[in-house]
Amino acid sequence: MSVQILGADGVTVLSVVNVGGSVGAAPVIDVRRDGSDVNPVYDGEFYISFAQRFTAAFAANAALFAMRNGGTKTIKFFEQQFSMAFDGTGAASEFNIAMMKTTSASTTLAGGVALGGATGLLGAPAFAVVPESVGAAASTLADARYATAAAALTTAGIITSSPIANLSLPRSVSGQNLFINWGRDLELAPGEGFVISLAAAGVIGDTLGFTAYWGEK
Repeated sequence: MSVQILGADGVTVLSVVNVGGSVGAAPVIDVRRDGSDVNPVYDGEFYISFAQRFTAAFAANAALFAMRNGGTKTIKFFEQQFSMAFDGTGAASEFNIAMMKTTSASTTLAGGVALGGATGLLGAPAFAVVPESVGAAASTLADARYATAAAALTTAGIITSSPIANLSLPRSVSGQNLFINWGRDLELAPGEGFVISLAAAGVIGDTLGFTAYWGEK
């Protein structure tokens, strides 16, 4: 069944909404008000993940992780998981990270360790992008890197947005930990990227883990 959404004049058709469902059940709307799909079919769905414990101090604003979309498809995050922990000497400070987007006009990423490279996770080839299903189209992700004490992740020339969100973990007591399942529908157009950076200096004993799950269309 189709339902027309009319303008204030009662005549102009703003959009046509398809609804369905069994009798007595709540209607299921499969398009947004602007006519786009609520649940579009994606060309592929993928995961990427990394985790590391700081073995040296990191300066405030240092980039810890970055990924960049390539090709012509849009990346839409379905879910992002963050784990933060601290096992160093307790102090009156915070492990604070910020999440930001980068613009399509930005330069490519440099430095750090390419996820899945020779020194990456579990010796996986190329980027450690895991498709949700066998036979999915290749990911449009162009690059993904994380910083280590020996390999800083260079973001010089990369234009970032204001922080989308911040996460903070107190270091007042050793053994603190935090897990966040973030379901924000963040999209990366071709050329855009996503960066996790330190909003305050990082210290030995900080640990950050990150997993992203997204679709491409």
